Amino acid sequence: MKQYFTFFYLISLLLLSSCATPPVEEFTMKHAIAINDDGSPYALTIKTATDIIPENQYVYSNHVNSIINSIKKSGKTNILIFVFGGMNSLDATLKKSYILANAITNTSDYYPILINWESSLFDAYYEHLMWNRRGLDSVYLGPPLAPFYFIADIGRAISRLPVNLVFQTISVTKDYDMNSEIDESEKVSIDKLKLRVYSGKDYTPGYLYFFKFLVYTCGFPIRLITTPMIDACGKSAWDIMVKRTRTAFQKQQENEVSINKKTKQIIFLPPNGAFALLMDALKKLHDEDNKYFFTLIGHSLGPVMLNEMIRRYPNLPYRNIVYLAAACTIRDTRYALAPYANTHTNFTFYNLCIHENADRYDMMWFAALPRGSILEWIDSFLGDPLTYDDRTLGKWSNSLRVLQSIEPKFRSKVVIKAFGLYDPKTNNIILDEPQQHTDFSDPRLQFWNPAFWQVKTLIKK
Repeated sequence: MKQYFTFFYLISLLLLSSCATPPVEEFTMKHAIAINDDGSPYALTIKTATDIIPENQYVYSNHVNSIINSIKKSGKTNILIFVFGGMNSLDATLKKSYILANAITNTSDYYPILINWESSLFDAYYEHLMWNRRGLDSVYLGPPLAPFYFIADIGRAISRLPVNLVFQTISVTKDYDMNSEIDESEKVSIDKLKLRVYSGKDYTPGYLYFFKFLVYTCGFPIRLITTPMIDACGKSAWDIMVKRTRTAFQKQQENEVSINKKTKQIIFLPPNGAFALLMDALKKLHDEDNKYFFTLIGHSLGPVMLNEMIRRYPNLPYRNIVYLAAACTIRDTRYALAPYANTHTNFTFYNLCIHENADRYDMMWFAALPRGSILEWIDSFLGDPLTYDDRTLGKWSNSLRVLQSIEPKFRSKVVIKAFGLYDPKTNNIILDEPQQHTDFSDPRLQFWNPAFWQVKTLIKK
């Protein structure tokens, strides 16, 4: 048993040492935070103009204070909080944070704060396999049970393979909806509900869809192998990613209970995750001077974290809430935003989607993987929705079906928009509209620009 523990600890150490984050520029530090897999602040090495401050000298409270001071010095009052999506390593998003922070600062009146969190697929599955046991990280039950967790994942994937293949086959036999936009009956319903809804057109050449159909059909034997692999590892990893959106606010609880020696009362443990500590500081900044307000933007799994933030900090003024191809569920968003709409009137919620055909028929690695965007995968086998409200909000078809169930007070605050595909009016060689799920965080889109959310000539008033 001792050798068994030693083996897994050596692997853990090797992984940790190979994932050391390179130095982060001082400019980035004033516009970004990094969150560890357990919700704690990630210790960063800081590169200044004259020196490099090692991670063992990193103090998160000083980092947060530098952000707050920088906001005050900037004179900007519109604070943009952007949360990266899932399946990203901290290294990748921190590099992108420098680019985005520069671009947003130079092209807008926002003060950007970018939320980096560890959500790489391998790292998340490793935590599931090695440590997470019924909501707790266990040293004693983690490594010994790892082989059995792996066998269970494989068994689940193999037993579910026929089901997954049936749904994939059905999707292949469906006709492509070349003009997937709002029909006349839907327009009547939308007008009655007084909703702002728009769907772009699909200008993809028919021959390209036919070619994709042939390639995907020929790749069936390959998917007999890749589908269970994704189902085995992907579902468990996805669950861990969702868990990390919560520990970003409240870290893993300890067994020991702290008791006040004088009063003999249990000491209240406030939210202690890295994101919560930042939000506490931002709330204090707003309480001291209410000129500050917020724009929230989240991509993919980022809106799950933003929903949690809105529930925990419902008194802050969020003027614009923008979800980009959101992987959060319809239900989770309703529980976060509908109550907020009851107490706040000066805000707008933008649910931005790629075209319905782009979600349905996206082909990652051509024929080797199941067809569809990551949102299709979540609805199909990563998330296992029990009701329609448990499906992803960021898919156009899902959003359209729940229009009537949007609460009246919230309804007037909602804009739902799906972008076109190969639209000659708006798309050119430079990326102007998102064509795939991953496009939304591309700086070339300038997704922080309000013109990206609602274009007067496109959105139905």
